[in-house]
Amino acid sequence: MVTIRNQNPDLPEKIYFFIFTALPGGGGRCGFGTPPDSCNEKKPSGAFSSALFLYFCKDLQTDYGLGLSLNMAIRYYNDDCTFRLPQKRLTAAWLRAVAEAEGYTPGDVSYIFCSAQRLLEMNRQWLGHDYFTDVITFDYSDRKGARIISGDIFIDVETVADNARQYGCTTLQEMRRVIVHGVLHLCGQGDKTPRTNAQMHRKEDKYLKFWETAQ
Repeated sequence: MVTIRNQNPDLPEKIYFFIFTALPGGGGRCGFGTPPDSCNEKKPSGAFSSALFLYFCKDLQTDYGLGLSLNMAIRYYNDDCTFRLPQKRLTAAWLRAVAEAEGYTPGDVSYIFCSAQRLLEMNRQWLGHDYFTDVITFDYSDRKGARIISGDIFIDVETVADNARQYGCTTLQEMRRVIVHGVLHLCGQGDKTPRTNAQMHRKEDKYLKFWETAQ
């Protein structure tokens, strides 16, 4: 990163700091969704980093001509749980197909599987909601410009399992629905009104059939 700084002396200090802390191995301290000025929590190793970098990369390339090359990928992490998603590579290929079908290029997307307590704390801290939820999506996509989707999708594995029992399906089936739900949010699909919620469910069903076809 010293090379980038030396070649670009006009690079704003905040953006440079953010790149340094956001890149894998950057060594900074930064909480989930926290801007540099208020970093107060050690970030999990590897998680949440590349997507934040991608969020700023378009402006850096445009304004400072850095010509940076991004390692765009779909990655999986665990936070306070031991869940392991099977068929990770096939899942990543499926999610790329979903993004492309929605008209977007998949960028860096991180899935963080966590405990119910962990996601409850995040729901309280970032959304002001005092209840359990199955998924929270942090969206850093550039849908209007480069049309690249990127973000961090936190999934409460315990609530997903509870919902699976309620809906009469397996935990893995419900997990796949929540996984594609998150990437559809990155593609701009909402679910807060009856109309958008119905659209979301139709798309989930549609792309779950993509998954079945890929087996």
